Amino acid sequence: MKILDEPDNSRRRFLKTAAAGLSWLPSGAGYAAGSDVIRIGLIGCGGRGEAAALNAMNADKGVRLAAMADLLMDRIQEKRTALKLRKPDQVEVSDERCFTGFDAYKQVIECSDVVLIANAAKFHPLHLRAAVEAGKHVFVEKPHAIDPAGVKAVAAACELAKRKNLCVVSGLQSRYHPGYIETIRRVQEGAIGEIVTIEENFLRAPYVLYPRRPGLTEVEYQGSNQYHFHWLSGDDVPQSLIHNLDRASWVLGNAAPLKCHGMGGRSSLRGEIYGSVFDHHAVVYEFPNRVRVYAFCRTIPNCYNETSS
Repeated sequence: MKILDEPDNSRRRFLKTAAAGLSWLPSGAGYAAGSDVIRIGLIGCGGRGEAAALNAMNADKGVRLAAMADLLMDRIQEKRTALKLRKPDQVEVSDERCFTGFDAYKQVIECSDVVLIANAAKFHPLHLRAAVEAGKHVFVEKPHAIDPAGVKAVAAACELAKRKNLCVVSGLQSRYHPGYIETIRRVQEGAIGEIVTIEENFLRAPYVLYPRRPGLTEVEYQGSNQYHFHWLSGDDVPQSLIHNLDRASWVLGNAAPLKCHGMGGRSSLRGEIYGSVFDHHAVVYEFPNRVRVYAFCRTIPNCYNETSS
């Protein structure tokens, strides 16, 4: 089985489905009191955050972008302007609701009915837990966590959300794509026989590079270039290949690997803009019934590229 990611296999379709998921909640659960408006707050104003906010506003005319947070104010203003051009009637973010700093997520949560978390993955568990504790529905980008402590925190937050009848929607969008859903169904029903091995590839050039700008502190610079620092993104296996590994687990009945071994390193990328991450990885996962998943990442320019399962 080989499924190539198409350009329009984006979170647009996924978030329309996710927004529709609010319909099963108790009446008014997703809305500002006494109105048909859903106030969304955005944490993380990079390209992924901007797209997530736009997806949400496309999904429902009652959605209003009410608050935004990022480490850098100029990035908030840039994305607010861009979104306002696209959705002039739905972007209602005043200057007073543009928040910066590591505590900015708290103010966004206070202003919102639904919180979109699309910042550095290191902070996803903390921000998810805070939003759920405040009684807010949450969309959280992948990876949801990048270390064992974070994984446990996310699991606990999801259990709390279940008890509070709140939605937590994942950025692992493959499971909402009709093509993947139908393909996985057929494979699980035996259309290609017993699965003995799977190959997963995420081979591409370096992702979203932001040069250092004058006046930034070291933390602000790394935070603004977060995909290239492993303490923020988890490196490229959790940051990119997680989509592929999610599909592999799905087709195997949501199984978790029993063990793995791998290698990786940095052979070609030079310069501080590439941060601390590796530029190649290879990991072999062993699943129940001795099924092996061979997983490959590469982030080097001017090479062969492929994103496939």
